[in-house]
Amino acid sequence: MLVSEQVIWVSVLLGFIPYIIKWQQIRGGHVLEVRALFWSVQYTSRQWTIRIPLIERLRHVIWMVILQLREGEHSQE
Repeated sequence: MLVSEQVIWVSVLLGFIPYIIKWQQIRGGHVLEVRALFWSVQYTSRQWTIRIPLIERLRHVIWMVILQLREGEHSQE
């Protein structure tokens, strides 16, 4: 394996390792939050929230492109 391939694999593996684990007591319950570079999980009152920032950013960019294309269609009419 080349050195650059090794760097890529190490970077990907590090992106999955949690860097923050927080347990907080709030009014009426607890909050558990675990964050890594590529994902985050939050548990509150029997509700799980899983976030994948890369997918959220891609969704935002795609939506902005769609809006720009719609504006372009309306301006040509």
